[in-house]
Amino acid sequence: MRTSTSLDVIANWGRQSSMYPMTFGLACCAVEMMHIAGPRYDQDRFGYMFRASPRQSDVLIVAGTLTNKMAPAFRQVYDQMPEPRWVIRDVAHHHASASGIEALPSSHDGGRDVNASIFHWRYSVVCIVLVQLAGVAGWALLYKAGILTNSLYAFTAKADDSKSAVEVLGSVLGYFGALCYLCARVPQIVKNYRGRSCAGLAPLFLFLSILGNLMYGLSVIAYNQEREYLLTSLPWLFGSLGTILEDCVILLQVWMYR
Repeated sequence: MRTSTSLDVIANWGRQSSMYPMTFGLACCAVEMMHIAGPRYDQDRFGYMFRASPRQSDVLIVAGTLTNKMAPAFRQVYDQMPEPRWVIRDVAHHHASASGIEALPSSHDGGRDVNASIFHWRYSVVCIVLVQLAGVAGWALLYKAGILTNSLYAFTAKADDSKSAVEVLGSVLGYFGALCYLCARVPQIVKNYRGRSCAGLAPLFLFLSILGNLMYGLSVIAYNQEREYLLTSLPWLFGSLGTILEDCVILLQVWMYR
């Protein structure tokens, strides 16, 4: 017991006489923090040495403004540091309330914060509504300017069912393009399934993609319901509407692997 106590005293003396901060910079404050590692300030003479791993650090420096995006990563680094551990905050640029780092989203729950999630969902809804309003406003301006006339919507089918070589080539290229468009989502789906992760994927992008393909397909169908026209437009309908199913699968993966 006496030997253990003596070792604890020596270890605590070493901790008091030196700091091993974690190199975790967030903004321009990190550049200022780097200056002390240069020969002008010579941090080593004070027993001050940056570490590249949180498991070897006892000080975590908040060098910059801690945003909602970086809070989960910052909390994960903090959780990996051994006890005892301290946090130094750069108050010059950090204007948030000093409620403590324990209030940050924990890495054990995936770093999800309820208020941040609500904010992002509201932001996504606003973006989708703005995209719809922009489309309607663009159509209204073109219609008001007389650019959209009835002549643009004219579609005449041939009396016979014969097709020229150019039309056949166009159909083949259309189906080939639709196939390539559909296959573009397959590697992402397979990657998400194998890694059990959808890191880097934004649900807002998927929603906008689904919305764009859906509106495109509906506009093609609403334009003309004649059989010849629908058969001619089938490759584009196949590509746009088929991609919606793949995007829905990716959205399901985002929900499953969250």
